[in-house]
Amino acid sequence: MQVLRRLQGQVEEFGGSPVSCAVGLAVLDVLEKEQLQAHAASVGSFLMELLGQQKAKHPILGDIRGVGLFIGVDLIKDEATRMPATEEADYVVSRLKENYILLSTDGPGRNVLKFKPPMCFSLDNAQHVVAKLDAILTAGSSMGELLPGFIDLQPPAKCCVLQLAILGLSH
Repeated sequence: MQVLRRLQGQVEEFGGSPVSCAVGLAVLDVLEKEQLQAHAASVGSFLMELLGQQKAKHPILGDIRGVGLFIGVDLIKDEATRMPATEEADYVVSRLKENYILLSTDGPGRNVLKFKPPMCFSLDNAQHVVAKLDAILTAGSSMGELLPGFIDLQPPAKCCVLQLAILGLSH
C-alpha cells in the first residue's frame, strides 16, 4: 500500500475495476501456488549452465547473463575486442525461428540473443533449445553456410547445438 500511496497521481490507471483487480489477484495466487518464481529461477540457472558449456565449444558466444528465465547471450567476433557479431546473431535467430524457437536480438550492437521463454519453460525445453543452438552453430561452420566471420570463430566439428527461447516446442 505504501508504494501505491507514493505513486498516486503519477500512474495512469487502465485496469482499476473490480474485475481487473480480481484477475490480478488470481494471477498472483497462481504464481504463488505453482511456485513459478522458484521454477523460473531453477530452470533459468540450468539454462545458463548449459549455455556456459556451449561457450567452450563456440567462441562466438561471449558473456552469458541473466536472472531467472530472462537471459542474454552476447555473440562476438573476437574475444579480445568483443566486436559485436550482429549479422551472425540475425542468422542464428532466423535459423532458430525455422525450428519454432523464437528469440530476438538486443543491445547497442543487436548482437545479444535475448531469451525470454514462458514461465512453463522446463528443463527438457532448456536442453532442447541448447541442442538446437549447438546444432546451428556446428552445422553453419562445418557446411560453410554461415557468414565468413562466423566460420572463422568455429572450432573443429565437435560442437553441439544450443537453442535459446522457445514457443510451441515439439520434439
